Amino acid sequence: MVAQRTFEKILNSFSFFTSGLTDEEIMGEVIDQLGLLIIFMIDQGDAEGEITGLMPGHNYYAVAFGVESGTYTYNSALAKEPFTTLPSEPTDAYATGKVTYWDINDLAAYKPEYAALLKDESKPIIAAVEIEYNEEAESCYYALWVGDVTADPDMTFDQTIMNGKTAKKGDPVSLFYLTREQLSTLSVIAVDSDSNYGDMYMEVITLTEEGMSQDFALFDEYYAAQGQSSVKSASAETISEPASFGKQEITGHGALYYSK
Repeated sequence: MVAQRTFEKILNSFSFFTSGLTDEEIMGEVIDQLGLLIIFMIDQGDAEGEITGLMPGHNYYAVAFGVESGTYTYNSALAKEPFTTLPSEPTDAYATGKVTYWDINDLAAYKPEYAALLKDESKPIIAAVEIEYNEEAESCYYALWVGDVTADPDMTFDQTIMNGKTAKKGDPVSLFYLTREQLSTLSVIAVDSDSNYGDMYMEVITLTEEGMSQDFALFDEYYAAQGQSSVKSASAETISEPASFGKQEITGHGALYYSK
């Protein structure tokens, strides 16, 4: 049985099509990155989807190829269609971020069931990232990065769009596990109603004992907004890990980047 698919984007800094890989090697790489997800994509027939996280004014390939359902190996030639995204128009859309953090031990002293949130002794801090939008901004890309990544704003901009999270006005805050006294960078890029990107907001976050929040009622509010029925039902999607620069995992529809 053959399943045809287009696959997810690859970062600007890495191009299958300029790295010397053959079409067969590219298909093998895509299958490897999809991993177990490919099981759910086989035998679904034709599909349509929206591609997100592409850079404005950049060249991409949309690709598709057949996959054998029994062996999960490619069984067709690689079809590829080049396209160029439209450039972003100037916009006044802007968004900033606010980071508040708590020691899980303090939270557990306040409410014993919060002790279950401590999944890793090396990461006893939970940080909440709240995005604040101006009137022109409708949504944003944002990321909490490991370390100080402010030295190369262009790279941080690209990585935030490629590997960051997305949010819209009214979405609940995001929660992250952090190590004690961890250095992080928050980057936020607002998007207006016409999908134009605004200027990027960046802030280096240094965790300190003095900065630990004692506003436990605020944590109650943020955590309840995650939609969890109980602390024990907390999942990896509820509390995330900070991101690191690198290649994005393939997750579905998308495109591969290329350069002329």
